[in-house]
Amino acid sequence: SYPLLACKLKVSIGEILAAADVKLDSPAAHLRVVGGPLNRGGHTPIHKVLKPSDGLHYATKSAAPKNEMEKQELVRQIGTMRSVNSDYIVNCSDAYEFKGRLYLVLELMEAGDLAKMIIDRPG
Repeated sequence: SYPLLACKLKVSIGEILAAADVKLDSPAAHLRVVGGPLNRGGHTPIHKVLKPSDGLHYATKSAAPKNEMEKQELVRQIGTMRSVNSDYIVNCSDAYEFKGRLYLVLELMEAGDLAKMIIDRPG
């Protein structure tokens, strides 16, 4: 038996949110939606937004976790995304929690949906 494997860490969701740098605020206070939905990411639409603080455009996606465990997992994933900075993947600029939803502010890929580009590509 491995007792260390069986024990669970007692970490509050507040600590997890802080570690992932998820802001407890409305994204609407920091972003302005530009036009209609760009696409659907899973079950939620992705919107193009303007971030007035830097004048750049981003994409936003939101998720509504069903329970506390799902919320913790999503926040951990956000933390991982925020810790990676690469020219080859979409980077996460900011994240917010507001009224039970998590909002991700992602680098905007002006060329659009990768799956559509692959399907539409000649040859």
